[in-house]
Amino acid sequence: MSANRYTTNPLTGRTIRVGGSAFNQLVLEAYDYLDSGLVRRATAPPLPSVRGSYLNVSTGRMVQFGTRTYYNLIRMGDYEIIEDYYLVPPRYAEIAQSNPSLLYIQDTEVRLRYLETARNITVHHARWEQRNPSYRQGVEEARQFTRQREREARQFTRQREREAQREEQSRRLAELNIALCRECQMPVNLNELPESGLCEDCSKE
Repeated sequence: MSANRYTTNPLTGRTIRVGGSAFNQLVLEAYDYLDSGLVRRATAPPLPSVRGSYLNVSTGRMVQFGTRTYYNLIRMGDYEIIEDYYLVPPRYAEIAQSNPSLLYIQDTEVRLRYLETARNITVHHARWEQRNPSYRQGVEEARQFTRQREREARQFTRQREREAQREEQSRRLAELNIALCRECQMPVNLNELPESGLCEDCSKE
């Protein structure tokens, strides 16, 4: 198949390249390519239920699936369907995908203002990193330094906890007039433990 031939995706209404990944997936799963179009095979499993309408986040209006407005937004406007409900213009598609909670805002003007603000911040950061290539490296080094210090702090805390546990154990044993052999850690009567700190068996070795 020629790489510069196109057809319509029957599931989304978008134009796709014949031989492309989306086209090949459709043919593999349920469609035949006949007369320059994709025709669903009779043996294909039934289609999942399709939502009847979608919310255009730019206008706050519902758009019926399959209408001219729907196809114009999808085909000509490159709108994206996000979370199977929101029709999002390409300007905000990436922001909405990474921050879908912005789409939940009910007021249309407020929602667009938040989306625009988030986009501006993202663009600003991208430009800053392009102009300051060492910035990202510096941030990553700072993160690594912080993670290393956190690991060291956790290790130090665990060590102090173990030392505190040993001290508490020694105190309780002393109250019972018991000590531990320095070598085998077996309990020994404190009065019978020699200065070497070794029990009788370990002293013989």
